[in-house]
Amino acid sequence: MFLSDTSITTIPLIPCTQHAFNDYLSQQSVVTKNWLEQSDFKAKSDSFCLIPNEKGEIESVLFGVDKTIEYRWALATLAEKLPQGNYRLQADWTHEQQQQAAVGWGLACYQFDRYKKATRIAPCLLIEKDLDRIQAFVEAITLTRDLVNVPAADMMPRDLAEATKALCHRYHADFKQIKGKSLLRKNYPCIHAVGRASAHTPRLIRLKWGKKSHPKVSLVGKGVCFDTGGLDIKPSQFMRIMKKDMGGA
Repeated sequence: MFLSDTSITTIPLIPCTQHAFNDYLSQQSVVTKNWLEQSDFKAKSDSFCLIPNEKGEIESVLFGVDKTIEYRWALATLAEKLPQGNYRLQADWTHEQQQQAAVGWGLACYQFDRYKKATRIAPCLLIEKDLDRIQAFVEAITLTRDLVNVPAADMMPRDLAEATKALCHRYHADFKQIKGKSLLRKNYPCIHAVGRASAHTPRLIRLKWGKKSHPKVSLVGKGVCFDTGGLDIKPSQFMRIMKKDMGGA
């Protein structure tokens, strides 16, 4: 989904608002003008047009954006729909805005492939600066999506703990868990009460990372691996997304 080698030939991705579209057209060749007209491209948000060169290859991609751009998702449609290839953003956006757009590109390339191979080869976006930072954001959110998308039969409290342990091992963090009746002894009665009836032992999972000199930040979230609450009263569209209750952890 990303590449950093600037020597590789890439196709420019050019954003354009409806307001600026006529100015853009005035600077293009007759061939490009005719192509855009025949393609009925109007620079509407989330629309794009592949502009060919004389050989019939993609020379550039013009895509529509709103005046008020939500940069995080500005490239998402392109990442989902562009053909396989190498692309680069050609825009006068700030570095931070380009970073946000790159993260959105990476997230739009997401495919859950634990049980079934990915069916699509994602296009690649050239990143010249801070690729590690962008990949860190994408990988973190991808991990969360993967954990949420795994069905409950394969992602119970023990499995969530193992996933956390693997993350701690990868990033040299400290792992600790309090489970079963130990929750009562350690004064976590609510966690115990919610999960005690299950065959899968409830637990508190702690991941601790960093140095004493770092700012102290604590994040607390619930990891509901399986929940039938409201099964008889909630419409189906809400039941389908209840798996996201685990995303807090």
